[in-house]
Amino acid sequence: GKKIVDVAHSYNMNHSTIGTILKNKDKIMEYVKSAVPMMLTIISKKHGKMMEEKEKLLSVWMQD
Repeated sequence: GKKIVDVAHSYNMNHSTIGTILKNKDKIMEYVKSAVPMMLTIISKKHGKMMEEKEKLLSVWMQD
């Protein structure tokens, strides 16, 4: 609800940059929505392998 000029001043940016961002808002949001699940998948796969390795090491330690 703020004016573009006010937003530009608060972020120390040119008002045309804010206008371009607002103009491309839908494209930016679409990109963000498509990028986030991919990143989360990669993180969870790495985390899963790490946890699997820790469980194996813990099992060996407990058996010893």
